[in-house]
Order: sequence, then C-alpha cells, then structure tokens
Amino acid sequence: MNANELRREILEHYIDKYGFVSLNPNPDDSHVEANAMLYTSQAYFLFELLGMLSNADISRFVDNIVKLTVKPGLYMRYPTLPNMLEAHDNYVGILSFCKLLQNNGFYVLYPYQIYSWGNSHKIPWFIGLPYYNNINPEKFDIKCMRQGSVWGFTRYCAEKNMGITCGLWLIGDIICSMFSNHTSTKILSMMKLQVLKKKNFIFKTLNWLFYKKVDIEKTVNTYYGENSPFAKMFIKCKDILKSAL
Repeated sequence: MNANELRREILEHYIDKYGFVSLNPNPDDSHVEANAMLYTSQAYFLFELLGMLSNADISRFVDNIVKLTVKPGLYMRYPTLPNMLEAHDNYVGILSFCKLLQNNGFYVLYPYQIYSWGNSHKIPWFIGLPYYNNINPEKFDIKCMRQGSVWGFTRYCAEKNMGITCGLWLIGDIICSMFSNHTSTKILSMMKLQVLKKKNFIFKTLNWLFYKKVDIEKTVNTYYGENSPFAKMFIKCKDILKSAL
C-alpha cells in the first residue's frame, strides 16, 4: 500500500466514536483507549512527515484536546476515564506533533499551556519538577510527577530554555531507550528526536547515534504488528527520521 492508502485506512478504520485514533481496527462503542492522544498524535505526526496532513486532521486534533482538557495544559486520558491518572507519554505525543508543525504556522498554544501548568505546579524541594494531577489538580501526588527529561522536552517545545539539568536528563533518557527492551520508549524517542535534532549539533549527533543502534522496522513491527498501517507508515518515514534535517 502507498502512503495515501495507508492514511485512508487509518482514517476509515482506526478512528473511534470520540474521534481518537486507536491501534485496533474498527473500534466499537465499548472501546476505551488509555493512550488516546499518544496514538492520535502519532498518526498525525506520520501524516505530516509524509506531507499528507490536512486542515481537517488538525481540526480533529484540536477537537480531541478539547475533549480531554481538565484545565488548560492539564488533560485526562480518555473521555470515559476521568478518574484515571494521565501519563507522560500522551503529553509527549501532543508536544512532538505541535512542535513538528510550528514551521507550518501551527501555534505553540498547547505546548505553552502544558508548560504553564507545570511551571505553576512544581515540587520546590525536588529541583522544581512539576506534577500533572488530572483527578485533583491542586494536590501533589508522586505518581503525577514529571521526570526532568519530560520537563526539559516540554520547555523546549514551549520555546523555553530546557536548562542544563533537564537537557542532560533528556539526553540520558534517549540514550537509555536505545538499549531498552521496551519498543514503546524507542518510538517516543523517535518522535522527540525528530523535533530535537533541529535544536543543535548535539541532538543531531544523538539522532545519528540512535538510528545506528535502533532498527526502525524491527521496532515498529514489534510494537504495532507487521500488518499495522502505523508500522508501515513509520517504515516509509525511516529516511526522514534518520536525516539530520
């Protein structure tokens, strides 16, 4: 299948009743997706890399965020999961996709809102790391704390200085993912690196090293399945992902 056919397959067979992208084909009304924004962001991220993202896709993405917003910059996992704590990977999906689109005029609104929420909800006794508690927004919960790597990436996507500590933490996190058995962490690193490599020579070099170690085809086929349109689209993007540009 060519890229347009894969895009059509995702839009026609992998969108659930709330408008989120699922990894499972033809999701029925009982479908629940805890990583809804991650998979939605990944799909549109791939569309953009292949030059196929439409205004309708962006409108759906914005509508998806509205459905999950607890407060600006603070999201729940899924419309029917308001009492499940959100996880950082959904945020990484949103941040990566938005940062990828900035050169196309897509506003930095959502990364800035995510940054602003975190900046006003920090843990002062632990190097100022933020927490994102979507169940009880003003209450600190250790399970809602963001690691320095994610906070550094958030700051970068919101056009803020990521800071030396968080920057080193982010680099270390990506290097660790290269050697991890968890394919999901490798895919998150792929998304991060696609926008980080535009920052400076350090991240360009890290992108080169990452793909010297990580086999894109093996990673995405293991995570999504060889017949998945998501895996096939990632493979079509492999030269773009490996590029220094």
